[in-house]
Amino acid sequence: MLVTKIQEYSKNRYQIWLDGEAAFVLYKGDLRHYGIREGEELGEADYELIRKETVSKRAEKRALHLLEKRDYTAAGLQRKLTEGGYSEEIAKAVVELMKDYRYLDDARYADQYIRCYSGRKTRRAICAKLAEKGIAKDVIAAAYERFAWEGNETDEESMAIELLRKRHYEGGALEKREMDRHIAFLMRRGFSISCIRKALASFEGE
Repeated sequence: MLVTKIQEYSKNRYQIWLDGEAAFVLYKGDLRHYGIREGEELGEADYELIRKETVSKRAEKRALHLLEKRDYTAAGLQRKLTEGGYSEEIAKAVVELMKDYRYLDDARYADQYIRCYSGRKTRRAICAKLAEKGIAKDVIAAAYERFAWEGNETDEESMAIELLRKRHYEGGALEKREMDRHIAFLMRRGFSISCIRKALASFEGE
């Protein structure tokens, strides 16, 4: 394999290009240790040694360091590793390894997220956020089933009523434009139109 380019990636780190493709990021000391020079060949044995013994092990340490600070979804951790200069292949392998170690678990992440935000966010908003984080729909649905099985439930109508009170809504006749603003606000928060109508109607009986 020909080292076609050595490009500065960050302080003391360099992106190594092999045969015209980005291969891995190494420190300046690594370049000296492995004798990597632009325009010269890199042997297959050295390539495998760098990938398995240097880059992969650093990616594992980086993953563990990130997980010590907070929980990640599988997609979130993989994205963080690739942003740090690790290839998709190595990032995926490390994510699978973290799953095997039980350091990474999307189901556990969904369980914790739902417990944390239920009562503050609607189910729709929570599901959208979890999906945005890369968690599969069936994993989210199963987490909600566990949440309900434990006897938990979220009264979204009460949540909507409380938000309307904070916006100083008191019921009664309002101009369509003003009413539409209240409805649009709640819809942006993830409330369904049926829930919003029930919340608005509750003020008429007060």
